[in-house]
Amino acid sequence: MNGLPKPLIRVLKPHEEVLKGKIEEIMDLASVYYYHEYRNEENPQVRSVVESIEKSIEKRVLMDPVEFFKRTHLSDKMKLLLYKIYGSLTGKVNVYLDNNRVVESRKRVYLLPSLLGGGKTHFLILTYYIGLLYNSSKNTAEITYKLKRLDEKFADKMVKLLESIDGEIRIAAFAGDHKTLAPRPTNPVVLGGKTIKTPWGLLFYQLGVYDEYKHLDESAEPPGVDELITVLKNRRTLILVDEPVTYVGNIRNSEFKRMFVNYLRNLAQAVNSTPGAVLVISIPARYRETGEIEAEQDAEVVHEIFNQVMRSYPEIISPLDLSKDLSRVLIRRIFDVGEEERVKQANRVIETVKTHVSRDTELRRSIEFKYKDIAGFLHRLRSTYPYHPFFIEYLLELAIVNKSLGRTRELVGLAAEIVRFIYEELSKTPLADISLIPVWAIPIDHPNIRDKLLAGLEVASDFQRIYSEDVVKHSREANLRG
Repeated sequence: MNGLPKPLIRVLKPHEEVLKGKIEEIMDLASVYYYHEYRNEENPQVRSVVESIEKSIEKRVLMDPVEFFKRTHLSDKMKLLLYKIYGSLTGKVNVYLDNNRVVESRKRVYLLPSLLGGGKTHFLILTYYIGLLYNSSKNTAEITYKLKRLDEKFADKMVKLLESIDGEIRIAAFAGDHKTLAPRPTNPVVLGGKTIKTPWGLLFYQLGVYDEYKHLDESAEPPGVDELITVLKNRRTLILVDEPVTYVGNIRNSEFKRMFVNYLRNLAQAVNSTPGAVLVISIPARYRETGEIEAEQDAEVVHEIFNQVMRSYPEIISPLDLSKDLSRVLIRRIFDVGEEERVKQANRVIETVKTHVSRDTELRRSIEFKYKDIAGFLHRLRSTYPYHPFFIEYLLELAIVNKSLGRTRELVGLAAEIVRFIYEELSKTPLADISLIPVWAIPIDHPNIRDKLLAGLEVASDFQRIYSEDVVKHSREANLRG
């Protein structure tokens, strides 16, 4: 079509797993940690986890830190958190990033509060991968090269920070939503020939001191602050705790629930008193500047864990703001394109929009009605391309209305299905020349996409009935008449 930029399907390529319909919506810290730390163990439980990953293209691709970096949007809050966390591991109270910026890193306990869609687990995996890269890479050039797949400017600053860390970083991880990394007395985990019954037993094992503290694991008695300080001192230790609220919710024994919460309190206090140790904990809640937290479920447990960890005066930062970061998350997760190339293509679309707006009064008025002014719309378009700004707004509205789409991972899965449809189906039609992904391209007649849109809604069955009886029926009649 005259006056239009090149069709989207000719200038941007989705990641391979998107085109194959194999995108991994759900990444968990336990699988990542197991794969990299334990995959050589001859243990049926471990082998089961590792083999499920190796058989899955969508999971396997994200077990490569570089591929994970390529698919990760690094928000400003994530950058700040990573500077602080790895700055804390150096033992320094301030991190000098450049001539004009200093980041305070005196805190050693970091709390990640966020409701569904806040990127908590993704951030913990990212934090783990950077530590893994530091431990396994032969030189700073290799680290720099790999981190630049995440963000070029960030890579240079992070490498300088990592060079200040003395010795290996011992990384421990707990994932309360995955039984393989969340032992309980009634459901222990076997690693290295040891039967581990508690989260603190798991920590001792991961830090290589299990035999010395085996009695605390077997008796299910949480270690005190002094004992934990003894374990942590004179080493660089990064402890990642994901989904502790889910873990508590799965415990029936009220006494053991109390012990676990006390363990988190003691661990936070011990880390707070130990230079070179860092604790990062996720919690499903919204934190307000007034100091209050809002939980949508398990509120009592959320408040209990929050209040206990707050005794150590943690740094509190949510890694992602979905309303601001969603478009960038979808770009990185779905399309295999560098930022420079993406912006170049966006600018071509923008020039076309400017031309059409100058000629079409109705188009200009409609944009101004929705976005106040043309400049504001074009600014948003440059940020959201290849998605139309309203496509992103629509997904955010869906996440509010439909809680089953409230997590970032579900929105990524839905957007990936839509992009796959555009590249596979629309590419065969006269609509193949679209240069943006608009809302009207969402195919509600596509079963997988329709199911994702309706999942969890009480009106789902009514919608399906109306769609079948009215939309499909009248569409067929119209086609017959045509």
